[in-house]
Amino acid sequence: VHTRAVTYCIRRFGRGEDWFTNLTLYAYYARGAVFVGIVLVASFRRSALTMQKAMWMAIGVYGVMNMVDKITRFASKFVVYDGYCYCISQVLADALIVYVVARPSLRHRAQRSLDAWLQARASTRAAACIACLLAERPSAEVVAQARARFRCMSLADMDFDSFKDNRPNPKLYALSASTSLGHCDAFVSH
Repeated sequence: VHTRAVTYCIRRFGRGEDWFTNLTLYAYYARGAVFVGIVLVASFRRSALTMQKAMWMAIGVYGVMNMVDKITRFASKFVVYDGYCYCISQVLADALIVYVVARPSLRHRAQRSLDAWLQARASTRAAACIACLLAERPSAEVVAQARARFRCMSLADMDFDSFKDNRPNPKLYALSASTSLGHCDAFVSH
């Protein structure tokens, strides 16, 4: 959207004819140059952790610069042109980005949740692929059947006798409960 706005300003006013257009262009190029510069410096870091920190810093700096640009643009349009500028609404999105960047604990929690979700999906898909090979059925059918039948039970409810043989045990089935795929810590087949 921002690129389209800059393109519109260039077409409408031409380069150099309007101070507002020049300000918009220079702010746009400056943000891009600063962001690319920080990312390039970050890409030469030796450890992944310092690289990740520098990348998050680049996103945070870009967000702050974007907020300053939008607030400045809003003020100039409001004062000089007596008009409302849509760009003020983007400040909220930039503020959210800066908040997330400034809170490493929030980022780590979100990354852990996303990682757990992706790993659960990957495990489900891997199991479904193996089941498809053995059952010679379409993967969608195998996954649907697995979702309908998947059960779990607490480890506290199991003892050594639970694992004595590989035959289905109705007593163990009675202790189990239906659950969603990916919401079980470990899978042990009968």
